[in-house]
Parts: sequence; structure tokens; C-alpha cells
Amino acid sequence: MSDVDIQIDALDVFANKGFAEFRVAATFSGPFVIEKDVVIEPHGQRLLLGAAAIADFEAGKIKALRAYFDDATLLEQMLPAESRGSRQWAAPITSSSRTNPIRATFHCSRTNSPPAPRAPAAADGIFG
Repeated sequence: MSDVDIQIDALDVFANKGFAEFRVAATFSGPFVIEKDVVIEPHGQRLLLGAAAIADFEAGKIKALRAYFDDATLLEQMLPAESRGSRQWAAPITSSSRTNPIRATFHCSRTNSPPAPRAPAAADGIFG
């Protein structure tokens, strides 16, 4: 991934927990390694992903951090454009193992596309 942009949509603190909702946009410019010899090849297009994170604080420092996102949405965007929106995808996955060739087909009940990017809100400027 390259040209990564992060847009903060909401940021709140309650007691010893911090909550953030954000969007990440990045160019799929390098191979996505699933395992040592299993790779999804890049297509150079932008990937958009909504996410949320929760941080637990103790003595002013982060004690634990959890992030949540829809990995099916990310995977769908990594596929070639002609495969998106289909219920079955043949992903561009390669394997360096000659004894174990891979052909992957993913099934998905999703029918909608990822959300379009929105204009930054006034609060987005707090991070630069």
C-alpha cells in the first residue's frame, strides 16, 4: 500500500477509553502477502475502508488497542474490477509452490459498493 490517507470521522473519550471512527484510503501498489507463498497481486487502484478503534488507557498511556474493520470489503476491493460485485470471484492469487498450485474462489452475499469518499469535516483538521 502507498499514498495512505486517514480521515478521522469521530473521536471521543469516556472515562479511561478512547473511541475513534475513521476512513483509510490507500493505493494498492504492492503485493498483499497472505502467507509466505500466497500473494494477491496489486492493481494500482485506490482502496477505501471504514474502521473504528478503541484504546484503553492506564496512567495516561495506552494499555490496549483494538481496531475493527470489514475485511470482506477490503478483499473485494483488492480483486480486479471485472470481478467486483459478483458473488464468485477468481482472485489474482499466486503461489511460489509448484507442488501446491492455488485457485481461490471467494463467495460473498454483498451487493453494494464501498462508500464514496466524503469531503473532510471541520474537525478533521485537528490532525494536521
